[in-house]
Amino acid sequence: MASSRTLLTLAPPRFGGAIRASIAPVLAAATAAVLSGCALFFGKPLTEVNDSQLNWITVRYHPATPGMKPCRLEIVGVGSVEFRQGRSPLVFDSFSHDINNPNWGDIVEEKLGVPPEQARWMMQLFVDAGLTTEVSRMRKLKGKDLEDASAGIAAISAKLNGKLFRVKTNNPEITAVIDSIIDAIVSNRGFR
Repeated sequence: MASSRTLLTLAPPRFGGAIRASIAPVLAAATAAVLSGCALFFGKPLTEVNDSQLNWITVRYHPATPGMKPCRLEIVGVGSVEFRQGRSPLVFDSFSHDINNPNWGDIVEEKLGVPPEQARWMMQLFVDAGLTTEVSRMRKLKGKDLEDASAGIAAISAKLNGKLFRVKTNNPEITAVIDSIIDAIVSNRGFR
C-alpha cells in the first residue's frame, strides 16, 4: 500500500503558475531586446564583404544608354565572373527553351577567372555604393520610377557574408558600379 501512496505523490504537477513564472523572465528579456534594436535579432548593417568563396552577386541590368543591350553579370567569391549581353532569352534565363524567339541567337557571353581578392573587391564596390541600404529601405520600383530611370534599372540578388539581399533599383551610384564593371569586361573584348 505504501507504493500506491508514492505513485500518488509523483503525479504530474498542474500546469499554470510554475510554467508561467519560468517563461515570464525569458519573454521580458526577449521583448526588451527587440524593442532596443538588439543586434542579436537584426544584425549590424553590412559594411565590409568578408573573404569567402560563398559570396555572390547576380545583376540583371537594363542600361539607360541608348543602343546598349540588356545584360546579366554574375560575380562569385571564388573568382568567377560571368557576363552575358543581348536580347536573347538566354541572357536572363540560362535554361530558357524558347528557341522560336526571333532574338534567340542575340547573345554574347564572356566567362572570366579572376583572383578571389578581385571578386571580393568588385562585391565591395556594390556595398560601398549603397546596395545594403537599398535593401534595408525595401525600395520597390513602380511604374513612374521605371519610366524615369535615367540611370538604368538593375535587379540584384546577392549573398554576402551569409546574408541574402534582393533589390530592384535605379540608384545612380549602383548603376555606375555596374557600368564600370561592364566597361572593364567589354573594353578588351570588342563587343557592346
